[in-house]
Amino acid sequence: MSKNRWFKFFPSDFLSGIRSLTPIEVTAYVVVLCELYDHEGTCKRDDEHFARACLIRKTDLSRAIDGLIAKGKLTFEAGLLSNKRVSEEIVKRTIAATTKAQSRREVDVKSTQTQHEEGKRFNKNNGRLRDVSPYKEERDKINKPSSLVPYVPGGSGETLVVSDALLRKLQPKRTH
Repeated sequence: MSKNRWFKFFPSDFLSGIRSLTPIEVTAYVVVLCELYDHEGTCKRDDEHFARACLIRKTDLSRAIDGLIAKGKLTFEAGLLSNKRVSEEIVKRTIAATTKAQSRREVDVKSTQTQHEEGKRFNKNNGRLRDVSPYKEERDKINKPSSLVPYVPGGSGETLVVSDALLRKLQPKRTH
């Protein structure tokens, strides 16, 4: 069974391709195409299995698959069914998946480099990177609310959260 659980479906192509088929052939064609995609392009001709999947008699299904082979919709070689379009689409799908995996790896490498460079900023004046992480930690400490001060204007017992930096500003300066 394929690990890819999807395939491209072009309704206009499909509808133009089934115009000359009987209803039983259309049913068999859809089921066989799904089996082909699920088995990466080829599958064993198992008329009994396909008949159960299509909910039709085995003799009707055998006749339908023979008709699909005669009309060039399916190929039957060495006991295996295949379809040219399915094989092409699987190749395209594999190439696309490989390309996406490669680009994901590249993005992961870039994000790792970015994380490594995090905390450094480019200084426009001298063209050097400077480490700003210690300053960032200080800013985080200053802006982080850490003290609770009772707030009693209305006397309702509410609590006001004040940062340490604001508390330092509010406290009277000591003069010696």
